Amino acid sequence: MAGQTVTIVSKDLSEANWWGYWDAENLEIGIQKDVSAKRFREILRHEMEHAAKYFCGLDCLENGPEEESQIACYERIFWPSWERVERRLGE
Repeated sequence: MAGQTVTIVSKDLSEANWWGYWDAENLEIGIQKDVSAKRFREILRHEMEHAAKYFCGLDCLENGPEEESQIACYERIFWPSWERVERRLGE
């Protein structure tokens, strides 16, 4: 991503009560082990959005609930809309 190698790991995150995380210091995305393939993709996309904000420098502007709200906007509005467009274009 952005010319950098990002490691993706699967581990037990239940103690932290997380589905996934982006670790900018180690360029690592962690995903809760034993999730379905569909859920894995959803979590990976979510964490890649955090990584993209980091690589663009936008992580310096805000962190915390505001950042999650922005990413939720993409997950709830943009990506479902894009998937509908892709289906229509594919027909």
